[in-house]
Order: sequence, then structure tokens, then C-alpha cells
Amino acid sequence: MMKINKENPAYVEYYNKWHSLAYELKEKLSEAEEQDKKNNFRGRDGKSCEITKEYSLLFNKLMNEYSFLYEEEKE
Repeated sequence: MMKINKENPAYVEYYNKWHSLAYELKEKLSEAEEQDKKNNFRGRDGKSCEITKEYSLLFNKLMNEYSFLYEEEKE
């Protein structure tokens, strides 16, 4: 199992970027979900699904960029 090294100086930067993305995602999703409800979209039909896919790629890119922060958890 992997865990993040919070002692690394780059962790604060990573944390801030992660939360910034999460905030953007939350804002965009809440708007899109309301619009999807008005348009009676369900499941993968609506804008909210597109936004989720887009941000999933951004989160993965961020994790890869900061992959050096992740280390094997010692048992």
C-alpha cells in the first residue's frame, strides 16, 4: 500500500494544487449537475460526466508529477 510523504517540502505545493483542482471540480460539477437535471440527463449523458472525466485526467497528471511523494507503507 502506498502513502504520501507529508514531510517532503514539495508536499505543501502538491496539497495546494490538489485542493485547488478539487475546488474547481466541485464548482463546475454543481453547475453542470443542475443543468443536467433541467435537461433530464442521467448517467453518462450529461455535462457532469464530461467534467468528471476531464478532472480525473488532471488529478492523475498531478499524481504522476508528484509521484516522488508516494512511498511504500511500512508494515
